[in-house]
Amino acid sequence: MKELSKSIEDGKKNIITTSLEINFNMINNNNEKKEELKSHIYQILKNFNQSLSSKQIYRYLVRKKILNPKYYTWSTIYDIIREEIKKNKEKSLFFEEKLGIFGIREWEIKEIKSIIYYPNALIIFEDQYIIVKEKTCYFIPELSSYFKILDVDEKRDYFETEEFKWRLKNNILNLNNRQKKEKFFFILEKSYLKNKDFDNSDINLILDLNNNQIYYDTEAITIDKIIDLSYDAYDVLKLDSKDFQEKIKYYLDIYNTI
Repeated sequence: MKELSKSIEDGKKNIITTSLEINFNMINNNNEKKEELKSHIYQILKNFNQSLSSKQIYRYLVRKKILNPKYYTWSTIYDIIREEIKKNKEKSLFFEEKLGIFGIREWEIKEIKSIIYYPNALIIFEDQYIIVKEKTCYFIPELSSYFKILDVDEKRDYFETEEFKWRLKNNILNLNNRQKKEKFFFILEKSYLKNKDFDNSDINLILDLNNNQIYYDTEAITIDKIIDLSYDAYDVLKLDSKDFQEKIKYYLDIYNTI
């Protein structure tokens, strides 16, 4: 009887051990499959060179017989990408351009986070100027273009900023007419007064509201593609330090007030 009980007990242990081993192997296999799929997703996006929806990626994987539709759905791809983004955040392979649309992180505009030195922006309107030294997007004249390059989480975060609420409240998201430019400039001026002691060499970006132009010193700041946005009304001009200082001098000679 004792031998029978011991045999049953040993049998239970073996079943539990085998079950744990099976579960462990299943987890390992599942993780390996996820890593394999992430690699395929990355390569697909890179080959297409554009953001795609999880459904588009899924259909391509099925067509290439990488995925069996009997065992996987498009939501599998969505979950894998979202899990990667949530886990690794800025270091993830992917970013979410908008809900359900994904791209490769290296394409993403890293917004203000990628700036080597935050912009010290000289903002000019008519015959006046202000200098804004802030970790903000005051130097972006058309937020509608800016929103297109933000993923869902970044967009949500920006909507919570005081700057966005201020611009929304005053209807100055896009500085595309004189009335909006004037409102933008003079409301800002109340917070950012002219600083006669400001060192001109500290200026690394110019927002010229008179001529719808943005100049920036490529050797002083790096703003990745944020400054390369396809604006409707504004031109962006990249200058090396020497040419940028010449441009500053040009403005100083005009206004002769700084």
